[in-house]
Amino acid sequence: NLHDAGKKKVEHVQATIEPDLVYPLLRGRDVQRWEARPSAYIILANRTDKLGGIPEAEMKNNYPKTYAYLKRFEKQLRQRASSSVRQLMEKGSFYSMFAVGPYTLAPWKVMWPEVGHEVQAGVCVPISGQLDLSERPPLPDHTIVAVSCMQGLEAYFLAAVLNSSPARSIGLGYVALHPSPHILTHISAPAFDHNDTLHLHIANLSECCHNAKAKGDEERVFMLEQEIDKAAAQLWNITDDELGVIQDALKEMVRPKKQMRQKSQKNKNTKKDKPIENPPEPKEAISTEGLLQDKVTPKDLMHLSHKAKYNNLLTPKQRNALYKICQLKYRGYQLSQKQIDYLESIIKEALAQGILDAKCNSHECEICNKLCDIFNK
Repeated sequence: NLHDAGKKKVEHVQATIEPDLVYPLLRGRDVQRWEARPSAYIILANRTDKLGGIPEAEMKNNYPKTYAYLKRFEKQLRQRASSSVRQLMEKGSFYSMFAVGPYTLAPWKVMWPEVGHEVQAGVCVPISGQLDLSERPPLPDHTIVAVSCMQGLEAYFLAAVLNSSPARSIGLGYVALHPSPHILTHISAPAFDHNDTLHLHIANLSECCHNAKAKGDEERVFMLEQEIDKAAAQLWNITDDELGVIQDALKEMVRPKKQMRQKSQKNKNTKKDKPIENPPEPKEAISTEGLLQDKVTPKDLMHLSHKAKYNNLLTPKQRNALYKICQLKYRGYQLSQKQIDYLESIIKEALAQGILDAKCNSHECEICNKLCDIFNK
């Protein structure tokens, strides 16, 4: 048991129980945008067809080891302060849990932490855990908001809608700290339709985003998020110009919160912030005039980063630095001169390695052509 995980410390116990009532558990720390991975397990000794725990006589007969385990913590369980839980215990079993119903065991769920400045939705799927259990639906703890779905495409669709820039801007516009389920009353998320090609496209993009996040491919995630924004704009009849305004506004909303966290962290750490990577000595001027101006957008630079990775150009550190600087620029941060100089040195090296003539794997050849024109290739 996780004896020291909560505010109230309990006895550290290691015991064998029946696996029938054991389910994967997600806590707030286990969920972020495009990712929801269980880190623990929970005993669900509750009925889902009506409120209240499984009768004790039934537990003793069918799950004696589990009942014996729970019995060791009867005192602590009866001391729970929730009036709703206390009423259930008075009418039935001491291990009864509140807010358990058919939705609890839905095979697919869209989840996000209940504490935060915005919704960061991730899809959690039925899994087979380390306990060699058959496929079990994951369950959220009280620090997570969960929307139950019966099908994977429906869950992926909803997660993409909630993580899109238009939806995020709505949440950040009024949520202070708790993005509770009420957020769904302010975001017009249509019911998923298997016959709608746009709905299917959004769901597929979302699944790809989850897969890329699981692999740690942040470049891929970033590019897919841009496609999700475009699809979400179609869903809500938002024009390209309107989407651009929303994305710019979102940067301004997110930036103050990040600056507050960075300032707090800086106060804790008196050391100087390290650059993304130690820049090399200044080199001769290169023909990248206007590179960081309007001629080359963050999307163009991100495409160069993705192309370098696909063709194994530059070093891993250089590719990582290029990607991170692109993200900073995309989010509206002012680059330092040191970052600008280092970015130019990376671009110069990429040009020398023939990046513009290298194979493009994302069918964005118009970007390659644009870059060729800018760099006079």
